[in-house]
Amino acid sequence: MKKLFLAMMLVLAMVGMANAQTWYTANQETVAWDAVAPIATGDTIKYQVYTRQDTTSAGVMVGTETTETQLTISFPAEGRYYIGVETVRYPAGETAGMRSETKAWSNVAADCATAGPFGIKYFVNPGATKNLRDVP
Repeated sequence: MKKLFLAMMLVLAMVGMANAQTWYTANQETVAWDAVAPIATGDTIKYQVYTRQDTTSAGVMVGTETTETQLTISFPAEGRYYIGVETVRYPAGETAGMRSETKAWSNVAADCATAGPFGIKYFVNPGATKNLRDVP
C-alpha cells in the first residue's frame, strides 16, 4: 500500500511539473513563433496576435496582421496576460484572409516551445522614496 501511495505521489508530481507555467514580469515583451508554410504558390501568410487575461476568452487583438514571426507587445494595464497567435492565409489574388481554425496560446503546452507554457504579468512600479534623513 505504501509503494502504491508513493507511486501515485510521484505521478501527480510529474503531472504538476508538466503543467507548470512560467510567468515573466514586464511592461513590454517580445514573443516569437514558427512560420507557417504557404499551402499554394502565391499565398501570403500573415499572423494576428492577441492577448487575454483568462484562459477561455477569444482575446483582444494586438495591432494589425503581420508577416513577421515575432512581435513586441506593450501592456496597457496591470494584470496577467496570455499571448495568442492566429494564422491568416491570403491565397494568390485574394483580399479576404482565411483564418486558422484555432489560435496558439501561450498557456497551452502543446502550442509552446520546449520551455513550456508562459504568461506575462505587468504591474506598475511604486513611486520612489524621498526625503531620507537621519533620526537622532
